[in-house]
Amino acid sequence: MSETDSRAVVPKNSLLKYLDQRLCARGLACAIIIGSCAVITEPVQAQIQIKSMVSEVFEGSPFLVQAGIMPALDKGKINNIHFADSDGLRRFYEGREFEPIWVNIGRGQTRKVSSALEAFEKSWTHGLNPENYHVYEISQLLERDDDEALFMLELLTSDASVRYVRDLSSMRVASNMVSRTIRNMQTRPITEDVLAYIEDNSNAGRALSAFEPKGNLYSLLQTELVELVESEAEPYEPLLPIRAQGVIRPGDSHRAISAIRQRLNADVQSATANYYDNDLVQTVMHFQQQNGLADDGVIGPRTLEVMNITREQKIERVIANLERLRWVAREKPDRYILVNIPSATLWAIEDGRVVLDMPVILGKKKRATESFVTEIKGIRFNPNWTIPPTIKKEDFLPNLVEDPYYATNRGIEFVHGYGENAMTIDPGMIDWATIEWEDFKQIRMIQNPGRSNPLGQMRVLMPNPYNIYLHDTNKPEYFQKDNRFISSGCVRVAKPMQLTHFIMEGRQDWSDEQLKNILDSQKLTEVSVGEELPVFILYQTVWLGDDRKIVYGPDVYGKDRSLVRHMKEKNLFYVPAHNEKKDKIVENSSSQGVARISVNP
Repeated sequence: MSETDSRAVVPKNSLLKYLDQRLCARGLACAIIIGSCAVITEPVQAQIQIKSMVSEVFEGSPFLVQAGIMPALDKGKINNIHFADSDGLRRFYEGREFEPIWVNIGRGQTRKVSSALEAFEKSWTHGLNPENYHVYEISQLLERDDDEALFMLELLTSDASVRYVRDLSSMRVASNMVSRTIRNMQTRPITEDVLAYIEDNSNAGRALSAFEPKGNLYSLLQTELVELVESEAEPYEPLLPIRAQGVIRPGDSHRAISAIRQRLNADVQSATANYYDNDLVQTVMHFQQQNGLADDGVIGPRTLEVMNITREQKIERVIANLERLRWVAREKPDRYILVNIPSATLWAIEDGRVVLDMPVILGKKKRATESFVTEIKGIRFNPNWTIPPTIKKEDFLPNLVEDPYYATNRGIEFVHGYGENAMTIDPGMIDWATIEWEDFKQIRMIQNPGRSNPLGQMRVLMPNPYNIYLHDTNKPEYFQKDNRFISSGCVRVAKPMQLTHFIMEGRQDWSDEQLKNILDSQKLTEVSVGEELPVFILYQTVWLGDDRKIVYGPDVYGKDRSLVRHMKEKNLFYVPAHNEKKDKIVENSSSQGVARISVNP
C-alpha cells in the first residue's frame, strides 16, 4: 500500500480478535462485520464503525464488556492500579468465558456494585482503610454509562472485593512486623472462591459480610470504634499524661493526686486536693476493678497507664485489636482455654461461659510470652525442670562464676549426655569464667521434683515452637503483685488443681483419688488427656469485663504501638474525620495521595 493511498488497514486489536472468536463460536456473521470494516478510508472511522455495527447487532449483550476484560487481565492492571491477584482473576473469568458478574450492559444494572461499594465505604468500622478498595474510582465510574466504564467497573469491583475479603479474614501485615513467628493464623482466601460466592448472592454487601469474624468481642469493638469516632474528646484529656515516680499508696500526699481526682471526677476540698484519702482510694479501687487491674488502691505504673489513655489512643487500641482478632485461624470449640497476655488472666470456657478464671504470671518484656494456638496433650505431675538455654546463660552463668555450687545448693544437677551415656558432673570441676557457650549448651541443668521446683506440682504438655507451657509455681505469693510480668516466658497459673480438673474432665477413668496418689508419690508421672483441649494464648489489650463492657488494659509489650505504626506506614490505617458523614469518605480519600486512575470520558 502506497503512502498516498487514502485507505488504511485496521490491525485487529484484542477487542476485534476477541469478538471474532466469540461471535464465530456462536455461529454469527462475524466475517461480515469484521470484513466490512477491515479496509476503510480512516482507521479512526473504522473503529467507530466497528463499534457501531457490533452494538446494533448485539444490543443488550455483555460482549463489549467481556472484550475489555481480557486485555486488562493480560496487563494485570487498569491504568496505574495493579490487581491484587491478577492470576486468580484471570482463572475466575476464563472459567466463565469472561462474562461479568457485576454489570449488565443491556439494562445498565450496577446495583450489585453499589451494594459492594457501601460495604467498602463502611470498612473503616472494621479498622480497615476504604482507600484500599477503590472507593473513589468505583464511585466515579458509576456516574458513567459507556462501555469502557463498565468493564473497568467490573474488574475494579472484583479486585476491591478480593482485597476487602482478604483484609477482613487474614493478616494484612508482614508477620515479622508483629511477632517473632506467627503460627496458627488465618490463611488468605482463594480469589476464585471469593468471587464465586459473591456471584451466587444477589446482595453483594451481605455476601461480603459473611467473611467477617464472628464473636461478641469483635462486634462490640466495632460498635466501640464507631462511638469513639463520633464522640468528643473527654474533658480530662488536657490533664494527661499524669506522671508519678514509684507508687502512690493510701495516706500519701503527692502532687499528682489533684490531677487524678479530676481524671476520676472525684469531689474534694482544695485543702486536701493532694492527699490520697479514703474516699479517693475507693474511687481508684473501683476504677481498677472496672479496668482489669488489681483493685488494691495502690496507684502504680499500670494504673496510671490506663488512666492516661486518650480518645485517640482508644481508637488506635480498638483498631489494633480488631486486626489481631482477624488473625486467629480456627473457630473456638465448646471447651477451650484462653490466656490473655495484657490482662494476665486465664479463662476456662465451656459452652460459651467462663467456668474458671485465675490470675497468671507471664514473661517480662525482654522475655515476652509469645502469642500462639496449640492443643493440650496431657499433664506432667511432679515435674522435673530442665533449665532453658536463655535462663542458663543469663541467670545462672554469672552466679556460677562466683560460686560453682550456686545451682547445686538449689537442688539442680548437671548432666552431660543422654540415656546410658548420661553422666552427672561436679560443677566445681568446671571453670565457669572461661567456658565456651557451645560447651555449656551440652550440659543439661535439671532440677528434680520437690517443693523448690519452680514448676510446682504440674506442668501442662502443649507443644509449641517457643517451649512455653502452663505450670504451677513454688512462689504463689507473686500472684498478689500488681505487675505479674516477671517470668521468662512461661505461664504460671494461680489455681493449678482447678485447672487440672478442667483439663482432665474428658477422661472417664480420672478421679480425685488418682490425682492425690500421683502427687503423694512425688514421682514424675505423665497422664494423657481424654480429648485434646485447644489453648489460645493471645495479646488483646482491649477485652470484655465481667459486666460485658469494654475494658482497656495496658500495652505491656508495646505491641499496639508497633502494629499501629506499621499500619500507618503502609496506608492500612484510616479514621474518618470527627463526625464525618459516610458520604464524605470518598471525598476525603481523594486527597490522601494514593494511586488514582483517570475515569473521565
